[in-house]
Amino acid sequence: MMANQKADPESNRYPDENYAREVMQLFSIGLYELNPDGSEKLDNQGQLIPTYSQDDIENLARVFTGWHIAEKSQPNWGSKDGNWLLPMVAYPERHDFEEKVVMGEVFAQGQTAEQDMAQAMDMLLNHPNTGPFISRHLIQRLVTSNPSPAYVARVSALFDNNGSGVRGDLKAVVRGILTDEEALNGGERSPVKMKEPLIAMTNFFRALEAKSADPSGRFHNSINTFGAYGQSPLGSPSVFNFFSPDYARTGR
Repeated sequence: MMANQKADPESNRYPDENYAREVMQLFSIGLYELNPDGSEKLDNQGQLIPTYSQDDIENLARVFTGWHIAEKSQPNWGSKDGNWLLPMVAYPERHDFEEKVVMGEVFAQGQTAEQDMAQAMDMLLNHPNTGPFISRHLIQRLVTSNPSPAYVARVSALFDNNGSGVRGDLKAVVRGILTDEEALNGGERSPVKMKEPLIAMTNFFRALEAKSADPSGRFHNSINTFGAYGQSPLGSPSVFNFFSPDYARTGR
């Protein structure tokens, strides 16, 4: 998202859509409409219902224009010199101030970059998909690879309301995940969390307090360590990691 700027049709420049797409697809609402238990909704023809369209991506990309590194040391917009220890800041001259419409929600003409950003975050937080989408992913990471719909629904309800009327309280969500009956007693399903080779080996090293012979302390990616498992840190073939969250071994 850094250095994204408003469109200039004369030079054939348009806002980069990458962050707008990924913040919805991967980090908030997912690709398809969900029920509170994480199951996918279907339309009258039995088809999945997309949560957003290409037009929504293009408009959200416009929402995210004008942000760059803080305390830029050079006026050149493409320069990455500045203070990387501070949050990005908005540069009004690069922001798109025209009206945008994302998933039916209007971003009023004239809003600042900060106002557009705040509205976008509220829109994604309050989307009905966000609770079940994030809850299921957190359960898969923390407890079990195959949570029951009831487990997801209970955690999703905590995301919607932590008991004090607060939505999106991740502390309450994580507590609910770890203390749920399905996590503690198995519930409808035995809580099994499959670990891929790289993670299993890392846990093994940590349990045995393994030390590297390298004075720097690094574990090198060699055939005797990471290479033997077919994986290496930061070596996944795509941004979706080595396996998708829903991957299952054949026959399981």
